[in-house]
Amino acid sequence: MIRVSLVIWLIVAAAVAVGLYQVKYEVQRLEEELGVVQSNIQENREALHVLEAEWSYLNRPARLSRLAKEHLDLQPLQPKQVAHVQQLPPRITEPENARADGEWPSLDGVPVPRRRPWSLQPQIASGATLASTGDRP
Repeated sequence: MIRVSLVIWLIVAAAVAVGLYQVKYEVQRLEEELGVVQSNIQENREALHVLEAEWSYLNRPARLSRLAKEHLDLQPLQPKQVAHVQQLPPRITEPENARADGEWPSLDGVPVPRRRPWSLQPQIASGATLASTGDRP
């Protein structure tokens, strides 16, 4: 009886030793992996700081102004370029301008956008506002 019990305890002790051995090396492997990940994080943070510094350098107002003058043909805004909403032409609607062949008319070579289906239109005609219905255009 004592021999059987001794054999069982030896088997249990051997199993615990093997388990501890495996856990020890698994923990070491995970610690090494953690070190690699932490060093990658630090490298990425340093690279991010460098990129932020480059972005700030490239977005200096003086540099952007010089580039705009060199590459863009911008002119000062003239008062005649500003219009009120009432001065805009009326909106083109589908039933008035749809052709029989399904093609849409164009204004000076620019195609007219299609009108959204009624189910997607905001319910403004019924007197509700966008804020009160929660719908978004």
